[in-house]
Amino acid sequence: GQQDTLYVGCDSYVTGKTLGLGGVALWDGSEVVYLAATKGRTARVGDTGKGAYMEMISYGIPYMDGYVDISVRVDVVAKSRLATVTATELSGNKVMFVTGVNHHPGQKVTGTPGIISVWGPHPSGEGSFPIGAGMFYSEKLFQTSEKTDDMVRIISKPSSKVSVKIISASTKEAELNSAKRFEAYMNK
Repeated sequence: GQQDTLYVGCDSYVTGKTLGLGGVALWDGSEVVYLAATKGRTARVGDTGKGAYMEMISYGIPYMDGYVDISVRVDVVAKSRLATVTATELSGNKVMFVTGVNHHPGQKVTGTPGIISVWGPHPSGEGSFPIGAGMFYSEKLFQTSEKTDDMVRIISKPSSKVSVKIISASTKEAELNSAKRFEAYMNK
């Protein structure tokens, strides 16, 4: 598929057919069901009292024997490294959500229950430098955590709503600029 890159400060976000950091899809019991909307999408961004948000709603996603409408919202708070990603089935139907953290050859992948941490060079092209990507999740909401060839994937229990917290870092910043510092932050 097509790959797009968005550069923000010293961070870049590469999109493609992936879940990525904070990306959400559905799980049908054996494979990923991407949020392919058959009845359209809406998206909005805005300010909150403490930060900002982005929300995208995908309508008419074929899932199991019917269709579902899924909202994925990302909230950021000023002066916080963490972003909260919340996925909701808008009619209250219980679905199985899937998310996780991608990893690439040469990256160090660590995890304990409720935490996923990846550090190392990202093969995004010119100017590649080590980055960190992490996720905090509730074991009560997610039934499966597994490392695949390209990601640490977590699959939710049937639910109408799940939430995770994500974080990123890079060698180009002062605070979390090494694998050791990033892992220490993730495990505190």
